[in-house]
Amino acid sequence: MESDYYKILNLEGKNDASLAVINKAYKKITLKYHPDKIASRGEKLTAGAKELWLKIQKAYKTLTDPEKRRKYDSSLPFDEAIPKSSEVQDPKAFYDLFRKCFTNNAKFAVNKPIPDIGDENTPMEGVYKFYRYWDLFKTWREFSQYDEYDEEDAQDRYERRWMQGENKRGRKKYEKAERKRIILLSTRAYENDPRVAAEKARETEAKAAAKGARKAATEAKWAAVNDAKRGAEEAAAADKASKAADKKAEQERRKALKLIYKTAQKALIAYCEERMPGTKYDRFYIDELVKKYPKQEALDALIEKVKAIAAAEAAAFQHEFLQVVDAGYLARHAEEERRAELKKQQAAEKAKDVKGDWTEAELEAFRKAVARFPTGTINRWRVIADYIGTRNQKETI
Repeated sequence: MESDYYKILNLEGKNDASLAVINKAYKKITLKYHPDKIASRGEKLTAGAKELWLKIQKAYKTLTDPEKRRKYDSSLPFDEAIPKSSEVQDPKAFYDLFRKCFTNNAKFAVNKPIPDIGDENTPMEGVYKFYRYWDLFKTWREFSQYDEYDEEDAQDRYERRWMQGENKRGRKKYEKAERKRIILLSTRAYENDPRVAAEKARETEAKAAAKGARKAATEAKWAAVNDAKRGAEEAAAADKASKAADKKAEQERRKALKLIYKTAQKALIAYCEERMPGTKYDRFYIDELVKKYPKQEALDALIEKVKAIAAAEAAAFQHEFLQVVDAGYLARHAEEERRAELKKQQAAEKAKDVKGDWTEAELEAFRKAVARFPTGTINRWRVIADYIGTRNQKETI
């Protein structure tokens, strides 16, 4: 290992010293170890004094050059240990050990200011902010001390470029290991942080309470639904039973009325068969007749009217019976007689019109021609007219 440059400049333990502090320390030590100062004091410049002065020069040049200082600081011995979970079960031990560890690693931080780990009174927002910082921690630590090739030994720029590439590839595994170590540090601290554990417990309890509330609400909801469903089913069953009872009662009532109705119908049939024997106004006529009287009151009134007919003979009884059961009987009877008379008159007129001025011989010839030349004969009416001989086609039609 190289000499401790900070110790050479009397800055031992002050690895974070600023450039101003380094310059001040260099000026102070120069007054004592510069060869000119030694000579001015009349002292002999020994080989040890020369060697020490060269070390002072190298230390100063290294610590005042940012890139060289970064490489030098990265090569210094560093405690990479991370507290074990078993060591931080006590809250006080957690804060002491991890604060020291995070502070030790913070020397390599690029982004500043660096948040403090805090204590049991730190708000959770500050706790999460601290862990976010270390989850995204950006380090300036490098691992050039592990380079396989010294670029100063290159013969030309091509060899130097090749050496740089090889060294860069070699550093990758150390950079990955460093990133993995920082992630492990942040993760282990988070997993053992009593504040995080307490917050998770509160969240778990809140979630359990919310889940219980949702479950209770769901159960209450379904209980209400089931109660409503059960109530609806019971109401439907009661309504169905009531309707069934009403239906049965209605069936019984209709059955009783039907029996009374049938009894009255049979009585009317027997009475009509007795008063109008041998006529068409028998059982079948009465069966059709009573359909016009579906209600018992109307049928009873009809029977009373029929039984009130005083005519003794069957024909007279039938005439009065038809007047009772058929309100339009007399009018239709008169209309039928009028139509029959009119039909006779029309038949006579038609026979007269048919004969017209035709002779009996022509009519006889016409009848024979119609029979001889049936429908379907080509030019039938012209053929018939020719057959008659004395009439044209229009007259035969």
